Amino acid sequence: MNPSLLAILVVVLAGGATALQAPTNARLAGAVASPVNAAFISFAVGTTVLLSLIHISEPTRQEA
Repeated sequence: MNPSLLAILVVVLAGGATALQAPTNARLAGAVASPVNAAFISFAVGTTVLLSLIHISEPTRQEA
């Protein structure tokens, strides 16, 4: 795949995800009846996903 095309695809997907963040947060705040709780849930899920990606992508270390 062309690297330029891949970069464009990543940028478009990231822009779409950013545009969906506000309405998702608003619905979550309505569901949990608190914007503070919604922010905590959003942060906790994002942190969990990022830590999982780090764990998956980190090469295994072999003991000497």
